Amino acid sequence: MTRRRLMTALKHIRFDDILQHVEIPHMRVKGNDALPNTLKLHDLGRKAHGDEAIEKALNGFGVEIWNWKKRDLCFEVIANTAPNVKVINLYWSGNNAVLRGWCAEGGLKKLKALRKIHILGRQGFDSYSRTQSNLEEPQAAEAIPQQFPRQPAQDHWIKCMTEFRKFLFQAEANFNKSQNVVVEDNIEEPIKVALIDDGIDINELEYYPVGGRSFCPRTEDKAFNYPYYVSSSGHGTVMASLIYRICPRARLYVLKLADHIGRDGNRQITAKSAARAISEAVRMQVHIISMSWKIDPPADEKTRSELESAIGEAAKKKILLFCAASDGGAKEDQSYPWIAARDKIFRIGGAHASGRTDDEVGSTSQINFTFPGNDVVLEGVGPKQVVKYRTGSSVATALAAGLAGLILYCVQIRILRASKEDTELYKSYFRQLLDHDQMVKVFRRSIGVTEESNYKYIAVWDTFEKPIKQSKERDPERWIDLIARVGEELCMKIST
Repeated sequence: MTRRRLMTALKHIRFDDILQHVEIPHMRVKGNDALPNTLKLHDLGRKAHGDEAIEKALNGFGVEIWNWKKRDLCFEVIANTAPNVKVINLYWSGNNAVLRGWCAEGGLKKLKALRKIHILGRQGFDSYSRTQSNLEEPQAAEAIPQQFPRQPAQDHWIKCMTEFRKFLFQAEANFNKSQNVVVEDNIEEPIKVALIDDGIDINELEYYPVGGRSFCPRTEDKAFNYPYYVSSSGHGTVMASLIYRICPRARLYVLKLADHIGRDGNRQITAKSAARAISEAVRMQVHIISMSWKIDPPADEKTRSELESAIGEAAKKKILLFCAASDGGAKEDQSYPWIAARDKIFRIGGAHASGRTDDEVGSTSQINFTFPGNDVVLEGVGPKQVVKYRTGSSVATALAAGLAGLILYCVQIRILRASKEDTELYKSYFRQLLDHDQMVKVFRRSIGVTEESNYKYIAVWDTFEKPIKQSKERDPERWIDLIARVGEELCMKIST
């Protein structure tokens, strides 16, 4: 992370007045002529050293036994600082992409003196069996070399929305230059989205949240709360990236949940922290809440009541609620938050690039809509923009929340460009769009769904490709009116 990017990120963080914790990592390097040079350093805290700092610190030490306790450490750091290393201890977050990077032909295999590797992992959002499979698969893959890496099919949905985002940026830039204003600063009601997840890593996002709060309790070993701007597993960071990808003008509020490893080996979100986070989102008067997770019914009746009350209050306040399907196949699901307000929560399932619902979703009878959720490409940040893919209904849920935010933003553009006579009309439409049933109409009728998906997959191309085609015959300074026209057309079906 550059100094400039760090300072920019810090502008968006509101620290408390009282300092609660200071942690200074300690490094110890031991060695003499008779023993191998051994490196041991604890760097598993929330503010781990960067790659460049590690390389500078270890240059010339000739480390032979590597035990730098930092999760998902880049292979190149080891290769650059310890080319003759014999034993490596790696600390793994559970991210399969990192594991594959270590095991690739250009990875650890390049270290000629390497004799032993120890991988110390922790449970991610995947099940124990899936995590174990990830660890075993790279070994099996050595016997079957792949000639070419697998490239997922180009998703028409993702491509369409990516092109529309570019057009939105250009339309705003043209208007700003011609009118000497900033469109975003003149929007009457900015779109506020609450992301309830495991936090975010701000240095991995293209845009920064406007605020947040952590609901992680103080740990026994360290007397401090984990902040919202540090993600427990990286899951929340991915969800934030996807929301911003569809609605880059969203004002994101990050509410960090507490979690733990359940009896089944899966990472479980605590119902108590979920209830508090939802209540906080209501207090902040957000327009949208994105919840790419599920919770089994709490055994404690008081906790269950608090969770149901928080969800019910959010629905009552006309907040658009999005949650993920279970990805557990065709079985009856009684999980929260969906079960607490079935008729007022958008339950989203993942789909393939073709629009076909993912098999893991099971029956479409228990979901409202499907969005891309299979091998969705993530956008990298910084000079090393490594291509990554994500799969699951949690991915689809973030995209759905982003689309709802974009719809609201386009209507705000219509309000900005409206005459005095039309301003109140479109303000009224905007308020109506915050109603669950009216947004259903926009998804299903104004934008449309595909017949092949049993009328679940949102067909965005007709609505969002049209202004780009029309722009070829319009003055670039008036492209903003094409965005406003999208907002107008999205409102046409909500009053009928």
